[in-house]
Amino acid sequence: MKRKLTLAGGLLMLALSACTLTMEAPQATVVIEPTQSAPSAVVFDPARCVSDNPGPNVVSVTPVIDGDGACYRLPTGTEVTVSPPPDMPFMPVMVEFYFLGVGLEPDVIGVDHDATDGISILWQTPPSPFQGQLYVIFYSDDKGSVDVNTLGVYGE
Repeated sequence: MKRKLTLAGGLLMLALSACTLTMEAPQATVVIEPTQSAPSAVVFDPARCVSDNPGPNVVSVTPVIDGDGACYRLPTGTEVTVSPPPDMPFMPVMVEFYFLGVGLEPDVIGVDHDATDGISILWQTPPSPFQGQLYVIFYSDDKGSVDVNTLGVYGE
């Protein structure tokens, strides 16, 4: 019996030595997570702002990248909230919001018909760099209107 095991073991070793065994390592999947981007090298430039009628009584806009109160740099292709100045001349029945791009005609970007619930609109900023001004016109019951100072904005 010992001989059979030895003979069987030898045959097994001979059979294994004649075979080549190929094993492939499993392929690894590498997932690269995005990292925080470096802060923008672009800095706020008030010279990029255009405002025909600057002043303290201007619309507000959020969110902003940076600015100085009379001009703001906004993110491109982003929804921002535009609100009238806090010191309204009267309780309006309607408020029109405008964007006046450089070299363009004024564009109505929103209308609020109910001042009793707060006045604001959501505005989608242009997807590419832009430059212009935001302003509002208040309308009263007696068909009068008042516009306010413009806020210079640009996006990049």
